[in-house]
Amino acid sequence: MKIGKLASLIFLVFFIIAQVNEICGQMVTKNERIFWNNFSDSITIFHPLFANACYDEDYNTSLFVSKYTINSTEYNLHFGNIECENLTNQELYFLKQRNVKISDTVRYKFHRFEINDSTTNATIAVLPYIETNGTIKKIVSYSVSFYKKSDDNVHKPITKSTNPYPSSSVLSEGNWYKITINNTGIHRITANEIISQGMNIENIPISQVAIYGNGGGALSENNKDFEYNDLMENPIYINDNNGNGLLDGNDYILFYAQAANVWKYNKSQKTYEYHIHPYSKYNYYYLTTNAPCTTNKRIISKNISQQPNDTINTYTYYSTIHNDAVNTHGSGRIWVGDKFSNAVPNRSYSISIPNAIPNSNVSVRYALASISNANSSFDVSINGTTLKHTFSTGYRYPYQGLYCTTKPSSSSKCEISINYSPRESLASGYLDYIEVNAPAKLIFSDGQLKFRKAPDINDSSVNLFEISNTSSSVRVWNVSDPCNVTELNATYHNGKTMFLDSVSDIAEWIAFDGSTYYSPVSLTPIANQNLHGMPQPDYIIVAPPVFTEQAERLAQLHRLHSGLDVAVVTPEEIYNEFSSGKQDAMAIRRFLKMLYDRALTNEILKAPKYLLLFGKAIYDNKNIGNTDIPYVVSYQSETSFDDEGSSYTSDDMFGYLGDWETGSIYESIDVGIGRFPVKNASEAKTMVDKVEYYLTKKDLTHGSLRGDWRNQLTFLADDADPGSANDVYFITSSEKTTQQILEKYPTFNIEKIYADAYTQQSGAIGSFYPEAKNALTKRINNGCLLLNYVGHGAYQHIGSERYMEIPDINSYANRYQLPFFVASTCSFGKYDIIGDICGAESFVLAPNGGGIAIAAAVRPIGHSESFDTKLCLYALDKNNSIGDAFRLAKNEASMTHAMQLLGDPAIKLSIPENNVVVTAVNEKPINITSADTATVLTEVTIEGEIRNSNNNIIPDFTGEIFPIVFDRFITYQTLANDNEDTEMEFSQQKNILYKGRDSVIEGKFKYSFVVPRDVVYQYDYGKLSHYASAGTEDAAGEYSNIVFGGFNQDIEIVESRPDIRLFMNDSLFVSGGLTDQNPYIYAILYDTIGINAVGSGIGHDITAILDNNSNQTMILNDYYETDRNNPHKGYIKYPLQNLTDGTHTITLKAWNIYNFSSSASITFVVNNHETVNIGKFYSYPNPASTKTTLRMEHNQPNQIQSIEIDIYDMMGHLVKHFAPAVVEGSYAIPATEWDFSSNNGSKVAEGIYMARIIITTNNGEQQSAHTKIVYTR
Repeated sequence: MKIGKLASLIFLVFFIIAQVNEICGQMVTKNERIFWNNFSDSITIFHPLFANACYDEDYNTSLFVSKYTINSTEYNLHFGNIECENLTNQELYFLKQRNVKISDTVRYKFHRFEINDSTTNATIAVLPYIETNGTIKKIVSYSVSFYKKSDDNVHKPITKSTNPYPSSSVLSEGNWYKITINNTGIHRITANEIISQGMNIENIPISQVAIYGNGGGALSENNKDFEYNDLMENPIYINDNNGNGLLDGNDYILFYAQAANVWKYNKSQKTYEYHIHPYSKYNYYYLTTNAPCTTNKRIISKNISQQPNDTINTYTYYSTIHNDAVNTHGSGRIWVGDKFSNAVPNRSYSISIPNAIPNSNVSVRYALASISNANSSFDVSINGTTLKHTFSTGYRYPYQGLYCTTKPSSSSKCEISINYSPRESLASGYLDYIEVNAPAKLIFSDGQLKFRKAPDINDSSVNLFEISNTSSSVRVWNVSDPCNVTELNATYHNGKTMFLDSVSDIAEWIAFDGSTYYSPVSLTPIANQNLHGMPQPDYIIVAPPVFTEQAERLAQLHRLHSGLDVAVVTPEEIYNEFSSGKQDAMAIRRFLKMLYDRALTNEILKAPKYLLLFGKAIYDNKNIGNTDIPYVVSYQSETSFDDEGSSYTSDDMFGYLGDWETGSIYESIDVGIGRFPVKNASEAKTMVDKVEYYLTKKDLTHGSLRGDWRNQLTFLADDADPGSANDVYFITSSEKTTQQILEKYPTFNIEKIYADAYTQQSGAIGSFYPEAKNALTKRINNGCLLLNYVGHGAYQHIGSERYMEIPDINSYANRYQLPFFVASTCSFGKYDIIGDICGAESFVLAPNGGGIAIAAAVRPIGHSESFDTKLCLYALDKNNSIGDAFRLAKNEASMTHAMQLLGDPAIKLSIPENNVVVTAVNEKPINITSADTATVLTEVTIEGEIRNSNNNIIPDFTGEIFPIVFDRFITYQTLANDNEDTEMEFSQQKNILYKGRDSVIEGKFKYSFVVPRDVVYQYDYGKLSHYASAGTEDAAGEYSNIVFGGFNQDIEIVESRPDIRLFMNDSLFVSGGLTDQNPYIYAILYDTIGINAVGSGIGHDITAILDNNSNQTMILNDYYETDRNNPHKGYIKYPLQNLTDGTHTITLKAWNIYNFSSSASITFVVNNHETVNIGKFYSYPNPASTKTTLRMEHNQPNQIQSIEIDIYDMMGHLVKHFAPAVVEGSYAIPATEWDFSSNNGSKVAEGIYMARIIITTNNGEQQSAHTKIVYTR
């Protein structure tokens, strides 16, 4: 969350504590109070100014938000009883910097959305500032009254859609060809052109030819606006040149088509404005050659017999200079063109105005941008009129759209010159566009003349239109409604074409003489499709064709394991039916809305629950930069230059499905939405692999993994950076969240990694916390269900101290123990970046670890405690998927669109369905009214059962239980590393008294442990944390009604010391052997009394030292696990990472529960080659008389596919063949014993034999080694 340049402003969203009030009756008044925060230092955008605050893009500051439940009667609002206080200097400066517009009345936003027929949720967001007698003050309290609706000028609730949807798409049958268009006007397609595309139109009657399309422009983001629900047929003209009724020879089709970009009339400015389509360069139409004859539209004549009200021989000519060349901030929809700088400060432009009317006003609209850390300005001269535009560094937008009305310098041109005045060397200015509207005479030229008439004359009046410079071949079409084009009965006389037509709203015509037609860019066949006729799915996956194989694999996983009906569709299929072929984010929303609306009007049908966008997003939706990534469209905000709230990308916008919704954060997202940010098939497979591992609980069937990571939550909090003492909020917020979690879900164990509780170190790149980073890495590698971070960040790391960077993510080794990461930090989720990768993408794409999903911000934000807490609580509810939790938390907290979910929204956290219940302690049934007490050095026996959700024992649950016994809560204190007097206390329960593994038989278990000597003797509550598994069925539970303390006076302490056997990776390793750079310490410990693994910090830890460097002692307490059959024996497996090549030594020290210690050492050689490297290959004993054992070591523990050992006599004859099993994770092959028998079972002769071993790796590489064996009898 670091503040960047002012040109890249910071996007702020403050936390909201939702306040829900219930309103009913004729008039209700509610009193609200705003609790303002006090700050000891200057205000920054990272901290909420007041409670219940939520950032609003339009106001560019936070609004005070209250939520209400009201009945369905519509209301007007009235604000009264307003109490104010003076602003502090910091608050006033903050408002001025953000250019907040404040008036003398209460400014607010009101949103309501229907829950059911009688209940409506409403949100009122109030700007908590008001101007009184010329002074700006802050509001501290007010009342809001709800009056029963007295007129129609109120906000209307969402209602069930009455917009009918066809039961099938027109594309569902017949032969179809997609026409690509890049111009607006009359287009021609000839029969020969159709044939040249390889299409068979032999004997096709022209009566069966039809063209469909819905015109140009982008779909509306307001669901109440009308949009076509399928492709609409357009009238066409077919010239049957030979009159045979077939489409052949020199026949051709004429039709009116619009480009993707369109001109729209601005009634307030009374000018036409050019609207660039934000997602598509081209528009599309659809040609069919076997349409039903009864439906085909043809251009028909429009006959008007009324007398004209007026004669019109002028129109408004419009033209634009609009070059989308660069998106300066990699965000939003604004792509600018020509660049200005110190080197190129001046540019001139000339726009021709054909047949301009002399001395008429010309309207010029233009937009400029300046990116600078100092004030800058533009001087714009338009036909001799000069205007100055200043860009202040404190101004909200470094971008301005402007209007100018002037007179042309000549009869046919508009001359514009622009001069940029930067105040620093690196400043850059940009021209976005210039648009000109000018009155012109209706004079025909260039084969086609498009002209419009705004309704400045009487509506529906008939007028005579007069076009000069024509010929008798000129025809006129009314194209006001592209789907219902008509031809006007035009007459020609003396070089003029005249016609009658009525004018209502914005009418548009096109005159053409047949000399010039537009040709399509392309004409390609498409397959039949029918999204309109598909069954109602629970889950929709939108995947480009390159990813559909993996998308279908994912769909099948959810069909089998989640019970969901899943549909996989391609983006193009959606665009074909819902946006006339154009890429448009709103087409995906309209598709989902169709499914949603059908469910609202038919109780039998189910509404969609989840949407997955299976492909990376890029901010360059129109692919202006020609990237080759198979992306899936992303919604981009309208603005690009304001990084302080208004510019972002968001997948939320696909999920607002109510009839009156527009995509406001105060509305309700109706489906859980996630994205797989994959760029290629390999990444797609990785993502689906992870989901498969997660759904099938791969860890429970893989090696020796425990599975109890499902009980583990981890909370990481940033420190307070120098000069930002208020950043202690990161820790206080985490404390509040963890407290609520433990109150609601006590089964979970929470590890708190608060950076400021660790010793800070300094380095070349700044301060860092190596111990905190190591603790995070250790926890991720060991596994946790949920990881939460609150603090500063950037797009490739979290924390200025870099607790997690992309190299760290790539080194994580938790493939089967994946957390859901909630990252409340800036820009870590910037998934629409091009040519690079953000941290959140790396986290879900890492093939060997990382996470199952991540909620992260795509742009700078401020922390929202409300959203963070709600998301965690909802996600930990086993009834919710991650997508459900994300949706619910966003809706309730009115969270910024910048927070997004990368991952599968239908995945539920891997929380065990069943329960582990303690039934007895030391053979006494548990008593909920009194605690069980266990004194130090006393053996404790725990008994219990595995029960289902109905609290019934599961008799066929036979497997293992993994108990962890925690000591009491311990209080810790932060160190105020960067800011004095910011120390904070916090507590956590993390000291482990016992970590074991035992059997569950027919749903019952029993295990014992001894309370170690290092426990504090003062009595206090501990915790028994349990996880059990039987195959892939599991259970979890906790028991906290147990007290540890006191001392067993009857125990006689006799000295004994632990026995330590030390290896690397597994017990096959021999000291001095080979490893790679990331080996594991593997130790087997035994003690007649028991191993001490408490970790209470008093010098009795299990430790390991690498290469005698005691300054970097490794604490291994958490890695000790008791043997399931022997409580005196246990194991340690601890990962080492990024070791240098060469010889190393490990020394491990352990204590027993009486606090006697011993140690052991081992040497190993790191050989960090990417290729397999065989170390020692030998036999022992050698010479041998009865048998010998072959051993081999190598450096690639997880890359070996097969092993073969062949033994030859000195003549080269094969006498024995072995194929030892591959031990995954081992640096050695299993000991292979040869009893000197041949393959046929007979004993071989005495002599010398040669053994050869061949190792084949997963990628097909082979390595071999030889050794001699001497056989003597």
